[in-house]
Amino acid sequence: MRILSFLTMLFLVCSCTTKHNKPRSFEKEDNYTTFFSNLNFYSLNDTIFIYARFSECREWGGHKEIIKVYIKDTTYCANYIKYDTDCDKMDRFGILPLEKVTDTIVNITENAESAINKYCHQLIDAKISENPLGNAGNIFLLQNSKETLKISIYDDNKSNVKNFRELVNTLLKKAEL
Repeated sequence: MRILSFLTMLFLVCSCTTKHNKPRSFEKEDNYTTFFSNLNFYSLNDTIFIYARFSECREWGGHKEIIKVYIKDTTYCANYIKYDTDCDKMDRFGILPLEKVTDTIVNITENAESAINKYCHQLIDAKISENPLGNAGNIFLLQNSKETLKISIYDDNKSNVKNFRELVNTLLKKAEL
């Protein structure tokens, strides 16, 4: 476990060099050193889903947020969708109504790509130390559309919320400053 943590930290330190804010696009001569290239993202025409469901309504759930990462033409894009809920409007079956409040598409910058890569590593680390709960917790999920990649966490660790917030904030920053 220490070796995995050490390798993860080493990778993060090495990958956190100069930040760039230009949109990230696929290049035919990409040398497979990026997050997306390592997953054969372009050639498989795959989509990555990053999902979070929060528990402000305790065991009944709460609002949810989805980040859909995909390629449009030759540009990496992210579609961020947020659904809010009102805990007082639960139906008789215990289902909370969700209302879409945000639906934003952004081009993925190199900063955002690094943030996605960092979040994936944080999610893996969180999975290793996950403390499963009984009724109320947050759900964090990372998977591709072909479901060959799937990491799911269900716990109340506040650092998972913080890590997800940092990812969303980085994704939604303007590509050109």
